[in-house]
Amino acid sequence: MMHHSLLRRVASLLALAALSSTAPARAQSQPAYDDFEVTLTILPPVASEVELLGLNDIAFGPVALGSADTIVPAQSDHFCLNRTTPGNVLVKFEQLTDADSGPGFRMAKGGEDYLPFAIRLTDPAGVDWPIERGVQFPTPRSAEGCDGTTAPNASTGHQIAVTPAPIPAGTPDGLYSTTIQITIAPAG
Repeated sequence: MMHHSLLRRVASLLALAALSSTAPARAQSQPAYDDFEVTLTILPPVASEVELLGLNDIAFGPVALGSADTIVPAQSDHFCLNRTTPGNVLVKFEQLTDADSGPGFRMAKGGEDYLPFAIRLTDPAGVDWPIERGVQFPTPRSAEGCDGTTAPNASTGHQIAVTPAPIPAGTPDGLYSTTIQITIAPAG
């Protein structure tokens, strides 16, 4: 009986082996299907915003004239030109007062006496940009972290320098001033 039971077990195992060897053959002979979904979400372009932070008024203080042309040293200030996306910033300097001064900049006393001056912008890479009135130009944005709350330095922010032309002897005394507007926009 034991022998008979052993034969029955072997026969069952052989039958099971035969079934398992034919099952993959049946699966391979019939096509199998699966699917997957492809999606793509297109977002609107990120708006690029620019900001100018930390620019202060530039004052020269009193200047005593001599018998020859008086040289007045440049005055400067550091500020930030930030942009929310990569790329340069377009900058344009306009003189709001004294609209008839042509392509150059000048300070005025009343409407009759004028003192010309130059503006220079230095970017964080140390490149100097001489400024022409009303001419837009691209400059690199300030370095990350330039926030205008502390005096930025040459490696993080921009520097503006204002240099008056030599003041001729006999120039009428008084306060000479003007207002400059800086317009900024993303470049590209």
